[in-house]
Amino acid sequence: MENCLNLEMIERNESLLVGRIFTKMQINILKKKLQKKKLDSNERTYYYKFIKPKIRAMMAFFNISEINVKGKESIKENRLEKAIKIVRKLEQKHKGKKIIISGSFLFNKKYNDIDIFIFTKYDKEDYQKGKVHVTFLPESALDSLFFSSLCQISVSNFNYALKDNFTVELSDIIQTYELLINTILNEEDYEKNLRDFILQTEYVSKSVILNPKQLYDIKERLLRKN
Repeated sequence: MENCLNLEMIERNESLLVGRIFTKMQINILKKKLQKKKLDSNERTYYYKFIKPKIRAMMAFFNISEINVKGKESIKENRLEKAIKIVRKLEQKHKGKKIIISGSFLFNKKYNDIDIFIFTKYDKEDYQKGKVHVTFLPESALDSLFFSSLCQISVSNFNYALKDNFTVELSDIIQTYELLINTILNEEDYEKNLRDFILQTEYVSKSVILNPKQLYDIKERLLRKN
């Protein structure tokens, strides 16, 4: 929930908040929390009992959903704010939908597209507007190995419980490998199939679910060799 607030925002509006919504002490605790300073036991009690419920109520009143950031340590600082703005904008167009941003836009200096995934009950056509590439996925994809990988470095407007146990059969890997070879032979874009193949083989051989940056780095090393 703190992802929706920043210290500058609180300080800019402090005179409006103190006395009307928060006490001076509560504002100081909130600012301390936003600065990622350690709260003592008394401050934690005030934060979770009095401050956080007020923030949650205000967000609900203004129809603001929480932003969920994963792998923040890997996200470039200037990209996080932009990603949140994109999610907010897409929420207006795709009301009530689960939206997540992942991919190299978040963690790499250079990127081609801003990869956005929207989960929906009904089939919709993917689209691209400038660098923004929107892919619609069924809600069942939330339980997939693919989602458990991409969400490790992501910005989304929803919370989720991650799975870490998947069944990947040899036939699945062979099928992905065949798709990869076919796209290469047909001189088509094969990077997605390559990522899927790396993700599946690493999970089966090492029981590791690679995050998007790990996938990107392995993929780039393989491409450089070729």
